Amino acid sequence: EEAAAVENAPLLAEALSDSQALPGSGPYLERPGGTLCIAARHGPREALEYLLARNVSVTPYAVTTAVIAKDEWILDLLLRSGWKIDEPLVLTTPSALALAVEDSALVSWFLERGASPNAQCSLDLTPLSVAVQFSSVPIIPSLFDHGGSVLHGQLLHYAVRRDLPDQADVLDFILSKQPQINHVMYQEHPQSYFSQRMFDLGTPLHEAAEQGKLDVVRKLLESGTHPLIRDSCGRIPLQRAERTGRDSVVAYLGPITASAELPGRQFTEDKETTGWS
Repeated sequence: EEAAAVENAPLLAEALSDSQALPGSGPYLERPGGTLCIAARHGPREALEYLLARNVSVTPYAVTTAVIAKDEWILDLLLRSGWKIDEPLVLTTPSALALAVEDSALVSWFLERGASPNAQCSLDLTPLSVAVQFSSVPIIPSLFDHGGSVLHGQLLHYAVRRDLPDQADVLDFILSKQPQINHVMYQEHPQSYFSQRMFDLGTPLHEAAEQGKLDVVRKLLESGTHPLIRDSCGRIPLQRAERTGRDSVVAYLGPITASAELPGRQFTEDKETTGWS
């Protein structure tokens, strides 16, 4: 389709007016660039081209709309119009690739255009983090093939959180990348740690124990995790399992914890939560 010409402005204005009258358009109009979002969601493509040709800013809402619709034509247009493919959608949401990780074709579109699997937001959360928790298994190696790294995104924690039948395969794959198995979540990202430490930040073993994932607990211990590391609230993994009533994990972890030697200085020492901070 050709870009909208100036003489088409009345027709396009009418099309936009019709779009704005659609049910559910109100919340979009209240946002910056709301008309662009409506055009991306409902309007003819000429309307979207017309707006972008007149330097209407590309908004996260328009990008999100295009990703959810899996509309590669609109995404390409937004990219040509100044959208930076790795910019966060909102403060605590990474780039648009994070919304696409369950669709292999859309993932390929992003990777072919240079999207980074390691793009962060204000937290150490990346598209690869989301993929490790939710994507189909073949997508995850493809993200590593395009620069994905266990140095970003707390990947082992997200592998523990995965609640799909193939969790063991994903966990083994991430462990093969040699992540820091004994690191508390966000240990290498102080901004994230101090903003989130009131939420029981611990090691992957803390999370597996709390969720009652005995097979994951076993795998982590076999891989060298330490059972006496304390989380940001001062608890060890056994205490997290006891608190949530995970009896099988408590029975397994109890003797191992009792016989373990204390680690050296703990990361959370002098960094534990002080309530809501």
